[in-house]
Order: sequence, then structure tokens, then C-alpha cells
Amino acid sequence: MEKQIFVYQKLISELELKIKNGTYRIGEKLPSIRSLHRKMNVSISTVYKAYVELESMGLVEARPKSGYFINSKPVMELPEMVKNEPVIREINFSSIVIAALKDLNDPNMLHLGSSTTSHELLPVKHLTRIIKKINAEKMKSLISYSLIDGDPELKRQLTLHFIGSMESLNLDDIVITNGCMEALTISLILLAEKGDTILIESPTHFGFLQLLKGLGLNVVEVPVDPLTGIDLDEFQKILNLKKINACLLMSNFQNPTGALMPDENKRKLVTIATEHHVPIIEDNLLSELYYDGIRPSSLKKYDTNNNVISCSSFSKTIAPGFRIGWLVSPKKFKDKILSIKSGISISSPSLNQHILAEFLKSGAYDRFMRNLRGRLKKQSLMIAHAVQQYFPKGTRVSVPKGGSLLWIQLPSQISGMELYKTARKKNISIIPGEVCSSSRRFKNYIRLGCGSVYNQDVEQGIKILGQSIS
Repeated sequence: MEKQIFVYQKLISELELKIKNGTYRIGEKLPSIRSLHRKMNVSISTVYKAYVELESMGLVEARPKSGYFINSKPVMELPEMVKNEPVIREINFSSIVIAALKDLNDPNMLHLGSSTTSHELLPVKHLTRIIKKINAEKMKSLISYSLIDGDPELKRQLTLHFIGSMESLNLDDIVITNGCMEALTISLILLAEKGDTILIESPTHFGFLQLLKGLGLNVVEVPVDPLTGIDLDEFQKILNLKKINACLLMSNFQNPTGALMPDENKRKLVTIATEHHVPIIEDNLLSELYYDGIRPSSLKKYDTNNNVISCSSFSKTIAPGFRIGWLVSPKKFKDKILSIKSGISISSPSLNQHILAEFLKSGAYDRFMRNLRGRLKKQSLMIAHAVQQYFPKGTRVSVPKGGSLLWIQLPSQISGMELYKTARKKNISIIPGEVCSSSRRFKNYIRLGCGSVYNQDVEQGIKILGQSIS
């Protein structure tokens, strides 16, 4: 009996080591129980027990009638949640942010930090077919201004698409915008004035900080857990202590951590904000990019008191350059939203709205998204595995359940900003963690994107990053 226990534990240790050091690759099938039983000359029950134990550890997954496979989630520790004092701050932007934004559009750069989905993964052929079907008579209407609140057919298709996610949604709740960023801008102008304070996540999308600074708004940060999202206890404390005019939050695959808030946390969050009469602006941009299961619910789903404005777009899924987004708001804000929208951009492009409405109506969107989610999941796992292989010991990586970003905590002595500068000299662009916080925290963090097709160039770029750290 003691010998059996020893063999069982030894087998677990050996397989665990081979999984963690990358000998077994992500998604690779383990030897069958019978083949390992014959090869090692141990009982079937010993091999089976070892596999079950590895499964309970999260290292392998059993697939019915197929066997055991290396778990799709690399064996890494999640980055830490960084606590901070809830201090109201003005936003100070460094030249690094502007340089990082320029890098994202430089064709000579290997874009490892970008959250953009590669055109190779987008439905180019289908969109081209739709464009070719537009006749001259139809084009006459499409080169004119659209209605301020957007194309009625696109709004109808969005309403149908969100069945089950926003039960009470109707056409009048939707305003089409020029991308998600315009939707967020309109919402902030609606709810806050220069000098007011907005509660944001820490870390957050550096684009939010740029927008908030441009509007003359101050911020207070609430920490984010890379797995479950914002710390609700800290959220409650801040609302008890500070005058907050609005919250700007991402509950689904948060940028940059990839955190996905559990539904119960979402419900509590909306309840707490409503009790304090603090409206929520939700960036729901990445919710369509869930890897498995069903689309996660939005904060708007739990809004029973008209306290949440939900914003999104097609920029990460279908067509970034079309700049078509939308916001879903309480009816009480509709007239003011339309007034702000008309003052900013008059309307959104008619042609682009028509193309996207036809794409949704064709039924191709759901088929396309199933393929895109699978590709992004595979790419995120491959990039995470490459980080695990090439980065130094002590690196911690978030491997989210959706989206297209990896949040990486480097060993404490490594500066993400210095790595960014070094990488830039080698024509590699990443996002240093420092720019994801108004308090300039996350000095040993970086953000990597997974929207580009994984190839030798990407792997080599990650290898160069790792060598630059070592």
C-alpha cells in the first residue's frame, strides 16, 4: 500500500513538473490511462487517481470520450490587487502616453500592447459583399446625415441581439454613437461638470484617463482584483467618504486586467451605487468576447432605478474603422443626450450603420463571433504560454475568460516603463502599467494584447521582451 501511494505521488509530481515547465503544451493530450499503465507498469487505478488529482489542481481537464488534456489555462499566479488610498486627484499625463498611442498606429512596430483585433480575423469578405449590393438609389440616402439617435434598422437589430441580456431594452433606449469613446464622452458630459469627481477602477484603460483629463474631471480610484473585478468593500467605503458624481467601470473582461465580475457582485455594485445616488457609466465593450458559455450580463441588467448608462461598440468585434458604437440610457436622459450628441458630431455615418445593420440581419454575426472567440481564446493562451516560457521567474499573468488582453506583473525590481522604452528601440510596442493609473502605480506591470494572429514574429517579440528583462 505504501509503495502504491509513493508511485501515485511520484507520478503526480512528475506530470505537474512537465506541465509547469512547458514540456506538455497547452491543450495537448496526456497519454491514455491504459497506455501509461502499461508503460509504467502501475495499476490503472493509480494512473486514474493521479489524473483526477491533477484535474482537481486545475492542471488538466477531462473531456468525455477523449481523455485528459492540459488545461487551457496556463499554470501561473494572478497579478496582485494593488490597494491604494482613496485620494481625489487631478490627472497628469506624461509624454509617454502620447508616444504609446502613436506607437499603436506605427506600421513599423510589432504591436504587442494593442487591444485592436487584427483585420485578418475580421469579416472583410462578408462586409464587402454587403457593400457591393448597395445600388445608386440606396447610396443617395446613405450619403446623407442619419437621424441623430441612429439608423432605425441598426437599433432594431441591436435590440434583437440583446434579448436575454437587457430584458426591458427597446429602440428608444438606444443612441448610436461614433464608437464607444463618444458614448462615454456624452455620458460624462451629461453627468459631470469640470472639477467634479469620477470614480474609476485601478488599474484602468489609459484612454479613460486621457478622456477624463480632457473634460477637466478629477478621479478617485478603487482597486481591481484581476479575477473578480472591483473591490466592493473599498467601493462602499469611497462612496461613504467622498462626493462622487459618477462611476466609470468595466465589469466584463476589464481593461487591462481582464477581470470578470460575478453576477452577484454586479448586482451588489449597482445596488450600492443606487443607494448613494451615484450613476454608473458602464463600458461594456468587451462583453461579446467571452470565450466559453454565454455572454456575461451587463450592469444595466441589474438597474431597476434608471441609474446605469451602458456603452459599447463594434470596434473590437467587426470593424474598428467604422467607428459605430451605442449607448443605452434611462429615458429621463434621452433629450439631453441627443442635444449633446448633436453638438459633438451631429450624427453617425449612415453608410457604416447600414452595412452593420445588414450584417446583423443576415445572421452572419453570431457565426462569425463564435469563430472569433475561439481564435482569441487560442491566441491569448498561446501568448500567455510564451510569456511563461520566456519571461523570468516571478512573472504573474492574468489569463482572462474573455477579451483580448493580458495583464502582466513583472518581478518587483523590473520597471514596466523601462521595458517599454527598451522594447520601443527594438520596434516593439507594449503598454507600461504606469499609464493605467492616475496615481502612477503598477510600475512593474505591462499590458499585452492578443488581437493579432499568433505567429513567429509575435513569439519572437515576446522572447525579445523576456530577454530584455533577464
